[in-house]
Amino acid sequence: MVDINAYSEEYEIIFELETRLRLFIENELSKLSDFWWEDYVPPKVKENAEKKLEKISLPRLHLFRKRNLKYLYCCGLWDYRDIITDNFNWNKVFRHIFVDNTLFDPSPWKQLVDIRNAVMHALPTLEENDLEYLHHWSKEIFKKMDGWKSINEIYAKRSFYEKVAGNSIGAIEILHKGLEKTKTDRTPCGDPWLAYCLGNDYRDSEKIMEAEKWYMYAARARMLYLAGEILTLGHSWHFPRRGEPFSTILMSIFTSFSKLCLNL
Repeated sequence: MVDINAYSEEYEIIFELETRLRLFIENELSKLSDFWWEDYVPPKVKENAEKKLEKISLPRLHLFRKRNLKYLYCCGLWDYRDIITDNFNWNKVFRHIFVDNTLFDPSPWKQLVDIRNAVMHALPTLEENDLEYLHHWSKEIFKKMDGWKSINEIYAKRSFYEKVAGNSIGAIEILHKGLEKTKTDRTPCGDPWLAYCLGNDYRDSEKIMEAEKWYMYAARARMLYLAGEILTLGHSWHFPRRGEPFSTILMSIFTSFSKLCLNL
């Protein structure tokens, strides 16, 4: 007999993981476009979600629409992975949050999905190491999402407001303080996103050599794109639709912060 309370803690973890990933994806992609589902979700994911919605019974479908639920609610963990690791979405949005995409490698993610299915269907097929794996992997994902928001709120946003108020020196000091506070073995000069923001500020102050130094550091930390792209100075940034070419990853201070920071 299956103990109905056996997976109660794991059930809560999976519920939180799926809910937070869903909201996180919607929040980040909607900064690029109001039509983010059409423009940025891989075709296969869209097709599968739309087919699932077609199979929902009429009473449930009415409730689904009444609550203004989106197609993303018809997606699962593997779909969330495919949205995040889509080449366009990863390079445009999620690389600077997760930095390293090994969290979403197919093999460990399949194990996570298998554990999820066993827990949600109360199947007595899980070993102790499976449950430990779920706890560890979900904690790593939460840490990345929480860390990104915390760093952005404490340092990047405050720096932006100082910049808008005309205090460029104060804005740069805030970013330097954030970099000092976020030094680790893997990021010896501090958080790469803050380094990228600092590069923007130095560029806007026409301190190009200093800007290049911080852009290079952000690139080496695998924060953004290739270093060659990062050092293509002087172009404005826009948010293209899927497949539309763009010449550089360098943003102006307005577009980079208003679209990537202020909407969190």
